[in-house]
Amino acid sequence: IYQAIRALHDGDATRAAEAFALSEPQRANIVQILDGPIFDNFTARLLLVLYVLHHQTSREDVVKQYLDIERVTLEHIIPQQPAPGTNWLNDFSPDFRKLWTYRLGNMTLLTQSRNSSARNFGFVEKRKRYKLTLLPLTQEVAAQTAITPDFLDQRHQTIVAGILADLGWTASP
Repeated sequence: IYQAIRALHDGDATRAAEAFALSEPQRANIVQILDGPIFDNFTARLLLVLYVLHHQTSREDVVKQYLDIERVTLEHIIPQQPAPGTNWLNDFSPDFRKLWTYRLGNMTLLTQSRNSSARNFGFVEKRKRYKLTLLPLTQEVAAQTAITPDFLDQRHQTIVAGILADLGWTASP
């Protein structure tokens, strides 16, 4: 930090940035963390907000959205504790749910009231709540007729790639 401050004081922004440069193993570790389970809801929520902001700024359009970060909550598409009789228990094995519940591809953003109303319901019920938001991240989920492993995997890869692109990285640093 002191090296960066000294460099900034000297007017050398490049040298200041280099003081915070990550090594290849450190970057690879961050990529691995993004690709794996993220159990902390606050961290996952911030990562998805970063993805939404990256996605919005990487597109030239006449419409811009305002994301109310204070009101946004993290929603697990496949719930952490699926309700009995829901498609989550029928369509996905316990091993699959364990592997995917806490990965970014299985997460989206909603307001607290819509998140609470989606609960641990099956996809048909959750989809109704998802359709009420204007957020493209959640609308892409609402556009599905069913959630499949391939959809979650592709969505996960897209989100991770978007976060890495915002950092100026690729999937393999």
